[in-house]
Amino acid sequence: MHTENDRDYALSQQTDYAWRRVEKGKIEKYKARHQRYGAKRLEKAAEVQKWRAVFTRSCEKRKVLKRSCWRRSQTGGCAHVYSLPAQRKGMVIIMKRMKKIVCFVLALTLVASLAACGKAPAEDGKGDAPVMGVCIFAMETEFFTNLAHWLEEAGAAHGWDVIVQSGDASNPASQVEIIENFITMDVDAIFINPINIAAVEDALAKAKENNIWIFGHNYRYEDSEMPDVYMAGDPREVGAEITNLAKSEADKVLGDTPVVAAAMTSLDNENNSKRSEGMVARAKELWGEDALVAENSPGNTAEAMSAAENIVQANPDVNVWLCYNDECAIGVYEFYNASGRDQSKAVIVGADGNQDVLQAIIKGSAVRGTLSQTLNVKCEQVFSAADILMESGDVEAAQDTAGYDLFTPINSDNAQEELDASSWR
Repeated sequence: MHTENDRDYALSQQTDYAWRRVEKGKIEKYKARHQRYGAKRLEKAAEVQKWRAVFTRSCEKRKVLKRSCWRRSQTGGCAHVYSLPAQRKGMVIIMKRMKKIVCFVLALTLVASLAACGKAPAEDGKGDAPVMGVCIFAMETEFFTNLAHWLEEAGAAHGWDVIVQSGDASNPASQVEIIENFITMDVDAIFINPINIAAVEDALAKAKENNIWIFGHNYRYEDSEMPDVYMAGDPREVGAEITNLAKSEADKVLGDTPVVAAAMTSLDNENNSKRSEGMVARAKELWGEDALVAENSPGNTAEAMSAAENIVQANPDVNVWLCYNDECAIGVYEFYNASGRDQSKAVIVGADGNQDVLQAIIKGSAVRGTLSQTLNVKCEQVFSAADILMESGDVEAAQDTAGYDLFTPINSDNAQEELDASSWR
């Protein structure tokens, strides 16, 4: 059987190291887990015989001895002993692929031997990669489905494991439970799009106490001190940009025709409410109080379609639609399609850069623009920033890499480019 000295010898061959953050912005080296392979060829025939004897004795006990497995390689006939790296959840065995059948038989023997000593082996590669827990606002919305997808794609490209869980938009406390689960799982970083910022403050503080990096999506600097990396911009400014984009498109489409505007707003959470406020306030600045003839707060595409129908019945001259997100913009667009209304003199603008909206813009419909977060790019920047935090703990460099402002204006000039870059379905 393996002796304690045998295992100590194998462990001594490791050359890997990792980093542990002691506190924000500071780290120290500690004996690590990140490098999986540390095998060293034994040069002496005596060592080969020693390990062959260990293997033989173990196999005889299990009646699976196959001496044919000990053919020497043509390059010198030396066996390989592979190190046993320390993993996050305890000592586990990770076997590097050995030549042909020797790998399989020896791996089974070592696994069985350590199991007899009370150590449970992990699957190859498990626990090796850093882990990011993603707490999404609500997965039933297309934008958040896309966000989750691109985070998984970018995470895989950077060697991260990504765990996505969705909150309940009507229950901010649902995200607290998710964060607590991530803490229990001992993830390395948490990416959160909060339903309510105040509701998750205590849970995020606990995560930081457990040396977990926090990425705040739709967080401003003044909103909270919890995130290590912020990605947002002021939601009121985002709302104002929706209206600015609508004005630039209306100038091209309507010419001298007076603007008669309607706003699809939201009151369902703090961020959307502020975005809606900014959108409406900017519309009144640009076109006057009387130009905005209707406001409605639909909860989804179907409700937006119904709201558009009701608004047009009361205000048939509406020609500019300000939508706080693309779900509402598509609802208004579907109303135009269903009713057969002329789209050549109408402007619909939303935000989020959803696939359906991009396609409608390219088609030349009444949907003229959107604000896109260019998720394929932003999510890659998230993991570039996460790599920096894991390697050096440099929060400032991570923030510079992730960026702060999220949105890019999209219209007919760049909609196809955006669709090509962000399409994954």
